Amino acid sequence: KQRILEEASTLLKVPITDVTHAIQKLFLDRDTLRQDLKTYQAKQLKESVESVPEDLPSVWLFTDAGDPNLIRQAVNSLCASHPGYSAIFWSDGNEGFRYIIGASTMDGSNSKNANEVNSILKDTFGARGGGKPEMVQGSLSAKKEEILSVLINGKNIYEVTELSVKQLYDFMDNLKLTEEQEQIAKLIVNEIK
Repeated sequence: KQRILEEASTLLKVPITDVTHAIQKLFLDRDTLRQDLKTYQAKQLKESVESVPEDLPSVWLFTDAGDPNLIRQAVNSLCASHPGYSAIFWSDGNEGFRYIIGASTMDGSNSKNANEVNSILKDTFGARGGGKPEMVQGSLSAKKEEILSVLINGKNIYEVTELSVKQLYDFMDNLKLTEEQEQIAKLIVNEIK
């Protein structure tokens, strides 16, 4: 124990009698830094949400903020002001992303189901997660560019969610799928039409 105290004293550059106090100060400094980071991330996320043009039906954001509670609040805020889907992706610390996707009910109906978008992510990237029709959360291994480039008849997820009702109907009417894709998408395509 004496050797450990001496090593800690050397590392902390304090006398052996002050090691406990120095370690407590380090924990306090760490907690302060964590809180400062959370405050900064909340501010950054709020600014990102506020900068989204109001005329966008759907929103797809990527952020460095990693607090799921902050993300959930931001998705709720986006769903309250955008009639489509709102998704926020953040790094999982490895080679992928965690995400929360919300389906807006601002039109008073429950016609959107966030699980449909989640299913596309599962089929394409092997995403894991789920939730209720209003909101899902999960994780996937992919790069930002890969997530945004998931194509359905030449359009990525974001572009499809940006279509007007008439454009979406025409898009779905002209949708060309393989037999396997048709089996997978049959229920969703019928629901959209």
